[in-house]
Amino acid sequence: MLEFEKKECWALKWSDDHPHQLCFMEKSKLTTVTNVTVGPQIATEGYICNFGNLKVTYCYLDDIMVSPDENLKA
Repeated sequence: MLEFEKKECWALKWSDDHPHQLCFMEKSKLTTVTNVTVGPQIATEGYICNFGNLKVTYCYLDDIMVSPDENLKA
């Protein structure tokens, strides 16, 4: 059990390839957790899309809503 408290978390994603890794958004900060070690917080307002191979992919939903077809790939 991790001994820290987080409030106002709005997104959480488990790693696709490692069952003991997760990342989450708390307010406007991205945090990763591996086993019981909490990584540094990174300031971003992106939405978590994917987490795997120790890489977090996120997007900015506001930008997508402004021009949803701009970066559309088949």
